[in-house]
Amino acid sequence: MSSIACHGPAKAIRGHKKRLFVQLSNCPARTNFLNNRVASTWNNLAFPIVNAPSLNSFRARLDIHLARTNTTTT
Repeated sequence: MSSIACHGPAKAIRGHKKRLFVQLSNCPARTNFLNNRVASTWNNLAFPIVNAPSLNSFRARLDIHLARTNTTTT
């Protein structure tokens, strides 16, 4: 089984070092796997959010980020 985390030099990527990648497959069910659904959202998070010192601070920072970026559609 392959890892879902990208490995490589820190200079090669923007943002944080804990990036995920989407596994490509011919199987339509794979698009619904959790890592494929959340990879782009996780990779777009800012460095301070991902590297929060505790779970509670991560949640608080994530809530603030989502509140700022969430657009409501009717």
